[in-house]
Amino acid sequence: MGGIMKGLSIIILLALLVLPSCEFYYYDTHTDPRDRVTGVYFVHEYSQTFNATLQYEMRLLKSTNRERVLIENFYDAGITVSAIFQNGKLTIPRQKRDGFEIEGTGTVWGNRIDFTFSARDTYQRNKPTDFCTAEAWRSY
Repeated sequence: MGGIMKGLSIIILLALLVLPSCEFYYYDTHTDPRDRVTGVYFVHEYSQTFNATLQYEMRLLKSTNRERVLIENFYDAGITVSAIFQNGKLTIPRQKRDGFEIEGTGTVWGNRIDFTFSARDTYQRNKPTDFCTAEAWRSY
């Protein structure tokens, strides 16, 4: 019995020495970083080209592509653009949507996104490209 206790003591001692050196990592595979930005936003937009301001609502939704979001009613034009969301930044690659060519970026600050973008009306050739900045505040 003494040999069993001595062997058990050695096993316990080894376990106490080895286990504290182990690190356990938990990865939550259900967390989607896009949850930080999805929702309805109230937008205050300023056109540098036309020296005009505009206020409207837009919505950010998850795309089927895990790194992309869809922005509905972007530029208050009733269009939906696709953006890449990585590391707190939105990148809107150049794309044509319903007569508009859109390109830009957005930086996420909590419940706010600051956008800088350009919009060109492809139907009106004489109209200049509109260079805009916008603050979008998530309302819910």
